Amino acid sequence: MIDSSIDSKKLQGEYKGLIAFVSDNKEEGDKEKREYLEKCKKDIRNYKETRNVDEIAKIRGIGQIFRALDYHLKTGELRHCWLIYSDQSGVNVDVIKSFFEIITGNAIKPDFVKIEDPNESKHIKEIIDGIYKNLPADLKETDVIADITAGNKPMTAAMVLSCLNSNRNIEYIEQSKKNELIEVHISPKFTGLEL
Repeated sequence: MIDSSIDSKKLQGEYKGLIAFVSDNKEEGDKEKREYLEKCKKDIRNYKETRNVDEIAKIRGIGQIFRALDYHLKTGELRHCWLIYSDQSGVNVDVIKSFFEIITGNAIKPDFVKIEDPNESKHIKEIIDGIYKNLPADLKETDVIADITAGNKPMTAAMVLSCLNSNRNIEYIEQSKKNELIEVHISPKFTGLEL
């Protein structure tokens, strides 16, 4: 019989790759979106000066991505980032592009991976599996971590199912005042043969 073991702890590792979801920020109308983008760019420039992630962590729908990016950029190891989005992600895709332009000078160019239906777990899992199957030559599965903080429940389910492979680790931002990154490692455990 095969069971699984789940181990979670405060993230302490260094990863070269990050997979995350881009959620919606609920802004509507072109003018509102432009104003919102400019405000976010200002917050990002302020973060570049202070390295205080709290201001950009307040950005609706993607603040938690910035907490994760803050951690991974500070390790100095992050080289690749895949951001899974849908049409509903809206202006937040542009906000994240601005973040990489301002903070890394485009030294890291994220791959934006579009999903057609954010409620279709099977499709999303296939997309995530495709990312892992087509990693750059300098990466192994153990070099990449998948963040399940953002996105809806079907998206989270797809990410977890894709990461059941023991070489694929998961992280999430703890929903508390600490906002710590928690790493989850799932590994199969064999309990013996059933006759």
